[in-house]
Amino acid sequence: MELRDTPEAVQRWFRWMEERPQYDGKRPLDDTHMYECMDNLRFARVTEAAMCIKYEERYKRGCCGSVDQVIEDDDGDLWLVGFNYGH
Repeated sequence: MELRDTPEAVQRWFRWMEERPQYDGKRPLDDTHMYECMDNLRFARVTEAAMCIKYEERYKRGCCGSVDQVIEDDDGDLWLVGFNYGH
């Protein structure tokens, strides 16, 4: 499944994370600036075992920092969403 094929709520989460300001080296580093160099985007519907296995594989291949959360889409389905950052 491609990101463009996921529910809008999943796509919105990734857009929101990507649009956060990047750390410029001048202001104190806080959670609004720490997600530079995002990659290894991953997502899985919690109820689909095959998707969760692939999610876990991508998670294990990542390095540096990571963000992983569970979100609910507009239909009430739960999704694992995450990425790596800070390379």
